[in-house]
Amino acid sequence: MKVKRFNFRFLISNLDIYPFIVVFLISFKNPEPKKVFWRIFIYFIGLCLGYYGYTSIISFYQAFAYKDLIYLSNIILDLADLLGYSFIGVLAGIWGYVMVKHKDKQYLYHVMLLPFILISIYDLYSNFTCNPPQLFMMIVDILGLIGIIICSLNKKI
Repeated sequence: MKVKRFNFRFLISNLDIYPFIVVFLISFKNPEPKKVFWRIFIYFIGLCLGYYGYTSIISFYQAFAYKDLIYLSNIILDLADLLGYSFIGVLAGIWGYVMVKHKDKQYLYHVMLLPFILISIYDLYSNFTCNPPQLFMMIVDILGLIGIIICSLNKKI
């Protein structure tokens, strides 16, 4: 049996890149707290509406193409996921708001960066320990960690 170590299937659907993106949105161009909140919230809403809008349209099409209304239940599941990830976007936005609001307290700022780093390390570990290890996702995780560190060293914030 051939083991796939270079599998691209997780590059699009995996959430490993999100900690870096949120930290980037927090530290990009010395923003004010409200702007950080809206950046992060709009980013999550855009992702949710784009992805779940697409999957709901597919489910709607399948319901009529196959004449089976069971496909419409996927729209309910998509709506639940949309609300869940929108809530995560609100929480991430509030987190970013607090980080920038208290940017003068460097200790607090760096402590608030710690969960993003820990999540990225956990993602790296889980991609390393799965069978087979997901090498491309490990590379994404390492690049994300490097990006978080670079953003945290940004003197403009």
